[in-house]
Amino acid sequence: MSKIQKKSKLKDGFTIIEVLIAISLVAFSLVAILSAFIYQGKVNNSINNKNVAIVLAEEKLEEFFKFPYTDMPGNETDYIVYELNRNPMITDAEGAKRGNSFERIVTVVEGIYTSRIRVQVNYGYSSGGYDFSVVLETVKGG
Repeated sequence: MSKIQKKSKLKDGFTIIEVLIAISLVAFSLVAILSAFIYQGKVNNSINNKNVAIVLAEEKLEEFFKFPYTDMPGNETDYIVYELNRNPMITDAEGAKRGNSFERIVTVVEGIYTSRIRVQVNYGYSSGGYDFSVVLETVKGG
């Protein structure tokens, strides 16, 4: 066997350093991709919670539209726990601290010829308070 043939046989395959570099590149790529998926999941959850808050506010406004402006119910607060693929459940303030909860506050200010209805839905409960809110407001007159 000649010297050239011996050298080419020794260079077949990958060295341990090349393998380690390839593995580290793949690992860094996977971490970046998985981080993007986790972030996207959090964004989707945030958007879903905002949509639920808007629906809860609209629902309460529509409920108040059935009353004449002179007979509006008073102010009220209720707590709703919403879980994906289940019906929303109304609970008390203590129950709202568990799970995905929403606090819905209705304020009615009656005037002489109109009533102002304000619905605020707070969501994103964490460590003693709600982080986000949606407010819908309208005026109903006679």
